[in-house]
Amino acid sequence: MTDLNLEISYYSSKVVSFLYNLYGWVLGFFIKDEGNKLNTESNDDNITTNNNNTSGFVCKISKFFKTIWNNISNIYYKWCLNILKQNEVPKHIGFIMDGNRRYARMNNIQPYVAHLRGFESLEMNLEWLLYLGVHVVTVYAFSIENFKRTESEVVAIFEVTKAKLKEFCTQGKFLSDNDIKLNLIGDLSLLPDDLVKIGNEAMESTKNNKRFILNICFSYTSRYEITNAIKNVVKEVEEGKINSDEITEETIESHLLTKDCPPVDILVRTSNETRFSDFLLWQICDDTQIHFIDVYWPVFNFWNMLPVILSYQRKRLYHNKKDEKKTQ
Repeated sequence: MTDLNLEISYYSSKVVSFLYNLYGWVLGFFIKDEGNKLNTESNDDNITTNNNNTSGFVCKISKFFKTIWNNISNIYYKWCLNILKQNEVPKHIGFIMDGNRRYARMNNIQPYVAHLRGFESLEMNLEWLLYLGVHVVTVYAFSIENFKRTESEVVAIFEVTKAKLKEFCTQGKFLSDNDIKLNLIGDLSLLPDDLVKIGNEAMESTKNNKRFILNICFSYTSRYEITNAIKNVVKEVEEGKINSDEITEETIESHLLTKDCPPVDILVRTSNETRFSDFLLWQICDDTQIHFIDVYWPVFNFWNMLPVILSYQRKRLYHNKKDEKKTQ
């Protein structure tokens, strides 16, 4: 891909993102957020027939424009992906899926619904990442620190996770149909037995899949991962399997929970919070590109990620050109 193609695609994405946001604003002006329907029941008997007719008319118009938008959007979406595939594609992307609770408050819905939409967002984004050719995605779903939240919210997250893991492996067979290997990463001893059982079944059923790896970090922190790796190295020294003088960075790295994955090329955190929250601190290093995006995870999509991928490719082109000049 030439630099000109990248420039055209980059600025085209800006235009489409603007139109996408404008469409959302116009639609929201006429119709209340869909999330309110999930959390409240309409018991107002004073709504007139005239208002109902008006509401129905607006809904029909909105559906008409939504259909047109979706058709145009899908064409542009595939066009952008095919352009991106012509250049270097990141092998490993990490996501800190942040903003579910704020999304719930903003839309006046239960946190359970927001977390459910968060998993739906994950599935939707995995589809285009697969098409693009990314090999590994690691997501931060639940930190060990999240156990400090209210019991009701923690239980809700567990229930959503169990339901989606079952759905991924059985109902739609999303993982097997797309040849995705699932790894549930973290201190699983802290989780309920039924959740661990479902997680283990999902990992067992996908262990031979090779096209794509999905790491779900659940009951996880980098401190736990690094501590666990060091403990395993110490154990091997005590058992005489390795000599303490032979311990290197590579030794520790080979005992991390992501040991079979390539380095992280891009790390994205949604909701515009500028911190890592103890996620993949060993794995993000010199070459990892960090992006903080001002959108909540449940509504994060390809259009939010497109500028990030383009930025990655532009920087890779720049570094590759510098390397070529050095070798000349």
